[in-house]
Amino acid sequence: MTHESGLRLELAEPGEQVHARYTPQPGRLPPDQASLRQCLDGLGWAGARLDARAVAQFLAQCQRAEHEIDATIGTLIDGAFELDITADGLAVRLTLLPAEGGRPVSAEAIRRAVAERGVAAPIQALALDAALAEGGCELRTIAAGAAPRQGEPARFINLLEPRKPAQPDDEAARSTCATWATCCWSAPARR
Repeated sequence: MTHESGLRLELAEPGEQVHARYTPQPGRLPPDQASLRQCLDGLGWAGARLDARAVAQFLAQCQRAEHEIDATIGTLIDGAFELDITADGLAVRLTLLPAEGGRPVSAEAIRRAVAERGVAAPIQALALDAALAEGGCELRTIAAGAAPRQGEPARFINLLEPRKPAQPDDEAARSTCATWATCCWSAPARR
């Protein structure tokens, strides 16, 4: 973007560095702190991490410039986050670092990272939304599971009725059984 003062800002590699360039022209005032801020705002880089010393030096050079000057005055830093799973494995805590002129962290990126870690507990949407709205946080719990509870010892209750001994239904069966029992189960003879 080029400002009416002749100030132009662009990104230079490596690392999303903010590069300022000024070409002096007769009849035009050199850029100042306000025009620099206006240019940064217009590009959506208002939160860029600027090097105060480099900015002051660049603006001072612009005041007495006779030819084009350029300088690296800062960097755009994307937001970042870190997930911490507690030692007991029951909670996920978020540390969120705010973007400085770069892209902020999205809720979807955090949800994806939590899922990749194999976390089964649901994410607390209110806690996550609050952290993103604030722009940064440290070790905020965004998902929590329930701790296991001590159970009761098991016990067995027999729901079956006890077995009854088998008894013949009719008289013929009873006499056959009685005859068989007397002839087959007689005691051996003594010698």
